Amino acid sequence: MKLKKSLNSSLFFNNTKSQRYISFFTSQFQKTYKASFHFTIFSITRIFFERCKN
Repeated sequence: MKLKKSLNSSLFFNNTKSQRYISFFTSQFQKTYKASFHFTIFSITRIFFERCKN
């Protein structure tokens, strides 16, 4: 019984650790995704303005 309890607690600990890692990676991914999205919009508008000038 004791062994099962320790196993469950270790599993729970691993789950919280992995959840922390997952949340960290998702936040990093969202940051990079937002940055790349803004960069894409910026480059598209720049190309558009260059075409309009010419």
